[in-house]
Amino acid sequence: MGTTASFQEYWDGRVKAELQIRDLGPEAASPLTNPGRAVALMNRAFELYFTAINSIRLCRDPNQKQGMLAALRDAATSGSGLGVSDLRESFEHMDPGGGWLDDNVAEYSGGPRKTFGYSVRAAEGPVNFLKAADEAAGELLDVVEQFTNISATVADVIRQSGRGQSNWTRLGSAANQVSSWSGRVGNLLWLAPNIEARVGGNVGRISSFSSVVNDVHSSLTTLVRLRSWPARTSPEHANAMAAMQLIASRLPILGQVYGKALEILPDLVANYRLRIEQRAREANQAWEAGGWRQQQRGLQPR
Repeated sequence: MGTTASFQEYWDGRVKAELQIRDLGPEAASPLTNPGRAVALMNRAFELYFTAINSIRLCRDPNQKQGMLAALRDAATSGSGLGVSDLRESFEHMDPGGGWLDDNVAEYSGGPRKTFGYSVRAAEGPVNFLKAADEAAGELLDVVEQFTNISATVADVIRQSGRGQSNWTRLGSAANQVSSWSGRVGNLLWLAPNIEARVGGNVGRISSFSSVVNDVHSSLTTLVRLRSWPARTSPEHANAMAAMQLIASRLPILGQVYGKALEILPDLVANYRLRIEQRAREANQAWEAGGWRQQQRGLQPR
């Protein structure tokens, strides 16, 4: 028998909803071509919601917490029409008996970039929730692509500057990209399990994901305003060094954040996550290997 709990316990994330094939009533099972896979999809939706809402509780940034919760609840109420058409109504339908009687179904097209890997006809409420999650994951993938490009750009500029060269226009472009996605990406991170705990565990004084993004953006902006790399005798030299070091240290953390977010897309994890984290490490490695520590000590770079 599946779980038996109240709507509020499911909605608040105190209990994870779960069904078994035998919990489907005859009218609910009759439209299904593959009941086992349909129930697996429903349980995937219940699990994703449960994990997300409990992850949001760990967020220490009240604005981001509110934004993520609103985005999650929007996804959980995406659906319309007669019968059980969204995840909230699914929880109401299961309250209190734990079974499933509704015969409202929809088609789900699964795949490697989806939150459920198989195409199947299943209950419409959970299907609509996973479709909303897929849309959010697609937005997140776009941001990840931008992030990997920014990381590569910054790593290259660090290496060039260490050799006395620089391309400040590229830093300006990177700053604009960060500005374009930083405002919306935080809300998408309800897709990422325990994201705030992961951020805080990397550098103790970091308060939230948004603070990491702000560090990167403000440091890039500082460098862009300088227009070129300042001479060591310039009063701006220390500011430039601090900004570049902060960027180099924060990008690997963002890489881990985005890598973690992609865990909801299992078929992408091994390949895509490796690429994300490697790109992020390049900036930090460029800092470590490019002679910057010698500059900090007043020595010539290698």
